[in-house]
Amino acid sequence: MVIPRGGVQLIGALVFALSCGCPTLPEDPPPDADDAGDDDDVGDDDTTDDDDQQPGNDFASVEPAASAEYLFAADRANDRISVVDVHTLDVAGIDVQADPVQILVTPDDSRVLVLNAGTPSVSIIDVGASEAVPVHLPVRDGVNRIVVGPSSGFALAYFDAELAQQTHPGEELTSYGMATFIDLDSLQAQDFSLGFDPDEVRFLGDSRC
Repeated sequence: MVIPRGGVQLIGALVFALSCGCPTLPEDPPPDADDAGDDDDVGDDDTTDDDDQQPGNDFASVEPAASAEYLFAADRANDRISVVDVHTLDVAGIDVQADPVQILVTPDDSRVLVLNAGTPSVSIIDVGASEAVPVHLPVRDGVNRIVVGPSSGFALAYFDAELAQQTHPGEELTSYGMATFIDLDSLQAQDFSLGFDPDEVRFLGDSRC
């Protein structure tokens, strides 16, 4: 994967800081006391309609993933991921699909997997390719977690009820056994049903899980 030299290093530094749990930037200082009465001015045009404001990049809402060379952070507001060279802090963006909610790097560092909750799909990015062009494979609607086998050749997307309770506290959720098995070498996906309320996934030495 090629990260352009001279990228926006400030963004890369911010993504890197968020992944390390560093303190966030300080908030804007409060307005001066002299400006306290300005709200009554009839001709004041400084107000901004909330509907006109665009959502910001909430990199901290999804746990970043890292390989030996790169850091990957989700930009949910823009349906993409940011890729940071950990040596130079140069940064590039890769478009995925709607609402990326999980990023994984395979154990051999060869691929990046992005689970997109809004599509639903998994975007697969070849880290070693000269151009990072993701392949999007459909997964079953409602899955919220993806795991990768130790051989880096297979992945499973499924519904994790415990995770759903953490991300949607107080909501009544229905647990159902659905999953998509993904062959990362042939780039094929197969839907199937599991038992009720699966709580753990383990991969065997081959393609079984």
